[in-house]
Amino acid sequence: MIFLDIDDTLVTHTGALDSAAIEFGIRFKDRLPHYQDFLSAWSQSFQRHMQPFREGKISLEEQRRRRMREIFQSDLTDGSADELFSHYLELYENNCKLFDDVLPFLDSHPGEKFGIIANWRTKPQVRKLEKTGILKYFSSIVTEEMAGAPKPGKRIFEYALRVSGCSPEDAVYIGDNLQNDAKASGEAGFRGVWLNRNNLKCEENIESIPRLTEFRLLPNRGGYSNIG
Repeated sequence: MIFLDIDDTLVTHTGALDSAAIEFGIRFKDRLPHYQDFLSAWSQSFQRHMQPFREGKISLEEQRRRRMREIFQSDLTDGSADELFSHYLELYENNCKLFDDVLPFLDSHPGEKFGIIANWRTKPQVRKLEKTGILKYFSSIVTEEMAGAPKPGKRIFEYALRVSGCSPEDAVYIGDNLQNDAKASGEAGFRGVWLNRNNLKCEENIESIPRLTEFRLLPNRGGYSNIG
């Protein structure tokens, strides 16, 4: 069974974040106190408030509201802040596109089972698969929210094996993050493959492919190998 990451593996997550921020700034240009510095302020606000969320000190909704109040330099009500952030989410979703190798890759393995193992909440991740038209390819979807733990920990990978009924010897995991995807899945018993889209230097013991369409099904311990 071939499991995949979503963000920056199947969909253009980072590019969508950047494009959505630019479009959000343009949309609300007249309401932003310092539009010329908007992108810098947006990035700094994200870093400042995402950390306490990740540490469990504030909710996801609260970190979003804090960012809106900071960006607009206004004592916004919760409802007003939520409404503003909904514009950003809409822009982000509209900018999430499939990489051009995704459909050729999925269609080139008829009869093969595909699964998802992804960080973040279930609803927005499934929505990306729906909006890009590829949800139908996946028989198993596991998120950080469902497993109760994120990558790179083993728990989410072990959970995915349990719910899919797949053994680690028959499991492949492909993702764009060397540590969180390739190495972490390998430590959980999967055959981890690094989707190295930027052709960065790769360690010799890491399976690496520049594009999904470079992946080949080769018999090897029930899994697949792209080393060598």
